[in-house]
Amino acid sequence: AEALVYTLEEWASLPQRSPRLARVLREETRWLLPPP
Repeated sequence: AEALVYTLEEWASLPQRSPRLARVLREETRWLLPPP
């Protein structure tokens, strides 16, 4: 749910900050956003 409020900049910077978190968020929001 938290992923839904991320801005594009935050989304784009996630892989650099936390690859594991970014992977989980991509899995959970696969239906909403394409992978970066």
